[in-house]
Amino acid sequence: MGDGRSRDERDYRVSIRGGILIILAAFAVVYPMNSTGCYQIPAIAAAFIVVFACALLSERTWRRACAMISRGAAAVGFTRPATGWAMTAVLIAIAWLVQVLLMAGVLAFDAGELTMAQQEANDARTEAATSGGLVGALAFSFISTALPEELVFRGPVLLAQRYASHRAWVLPGVTVSVIVRFGLAHYKIGWGNVISAGSGAAVLTALALRTWSIWPPILAHGIFNAAIVALG
Repeated sequence: MGDGRSRDERDYRVSIRGGILIILAAFAVVYPMNSTGCYQIPAIAAAFIVVFACALLSERTWRRACAMISRGAAAVGFTRPATGWAMTAVLIAIAWLVQVLLMAGVLAFDAGELTMAQQEANDARTEAATSGGLVGALAFSFISTALPEELVFRGPVLLAQRYASHRAWVLPGVTVSVIVRFGLAHYKIGWGNVISAGSGAAVLTALALRTWSIWPPILAHGIFNAAIVALG
């Protein structure tokens, strides 16, 4: 039984380390280009190659490094939604609609002119989203934006839900901090965008916590981005 407990403890530590490593890789992709949200797919690929290299250095064998990445991916929510795909599809649709309504409400009360810097940031983001045609717009919406941002902002919440829920303050603290940080990350496109993004972050976080998976918020976030791109 001692060997079983020690193996469980090691798996526990490996899962947490792997999850943190994946979140840090996404963080390294998101923040250098946070002013426009233009995260290049090659940068994302390079970041996750670095993740595997770090896992290999930590675990010393290919097999154990792959196990670390696999457990880490599961720890941050790359798993089948606990609600099942049918109910999850309904929840994604509800989350998308709520985000749209929140954004419309915020914009109705904050119709002021953007500053020059805010307008430039908004124009750069729009250009990045539309420069590659339909395929480029979808890649921007789901892969270049939703994937790394959800890892940075919903990944820690799911990690805390799985491994720190026994500590009463951890999950609420992580949840509030990522929602606030996600909102503030959009300040260069105007304070109305901060409120809209923060409200949307609360919706996506609730979706992640309800489904125990990162796939639903990635899909809801990507669909929301694609709708914004389509509307110009």
